[in-house]
Amino acid sequence: MVPSNLSAVHTPQWQETLIGGVLQGRKQLNPRGASRVCRGGIWRAAADVASKVGIPALVAVMSRQKYGDIKKDRLLESRRKVADDVKAAALKGWISNDGDEEFGLDEEVSSMSVR
Repeated sequence: MVPSNLSAVHTPQWQETLIGGVLQGRKQLNPRGASRVCRGGIWRAAADVASKVGIPALVAVMSRQKYGDIKKDRLLESRRKVADDVKAAALKGWISNDGDEEFGLDEEVSSMSVR
């Protein structure tokens, strides 16, 4: 197996091609280059589901100002344990993407266009 920086995402509702984690044809630091499957996109989708489900504790967690605050929340402790177990058992050699969890869903990310 050989790693690649190319990926394609296809669902019945939308599709996107990513090069280095950025939408094909977009610049790396352009907020409009963010994929729906990037951390900000997943956070937005999870916040939307939480608001529709209406579980107050989950809505509160998804409403945090910073991504790192969500990841550290006590409510997601079981999720962290499962993720750690999977990394240790199935994803040996996983390189963790740490140190950039202080972003928020600011205007740039929240105004991502629906493709």
